[in-house]
Amino acid sequence: MLQDILEKSSNILKLKAALSVEPECRVEIIKKDGSPRTLICTLNKNIIRERTGKEYESEEDNNIEPNKPVRDNDLIVVFDLEKNSFRSFRYSQIIESYTKKGEKILCFGEKEIKK
Repeated sequence: MLQDILEKSSNILKLKAALSVEPECRVEIIKKDGSPRTLICTLNKNIIRERTGKEYESEEDNNIEPNKPVRDNDLIVVFDLEKNSFRSFRYSQIIESYTKKGEKILCFGEKEIKK
């Protein structure tokens, strides 16, 4: 159990580190309804500033839900480059993630996707 927690924390840090330096990453997730979704996203402060005209400092700054601070360790908040706004997903929803250059960040193999 402790090993699982450490691995999860390490993977989340790895993903957030890549999202912070890369101008664009692709994260494939399973939505709550079971359907797949591909997010083209980033946490790169320069890209977010270019897109929004605002400074981005932390997950608490992106106001996913006003008056509800992001504190859930399983929740990952990203800036969606296609929607020009912040989106969130859970670690457990990730299928795989890659940099724009196609370098693998995380990959969990096949997860059950509704068709």
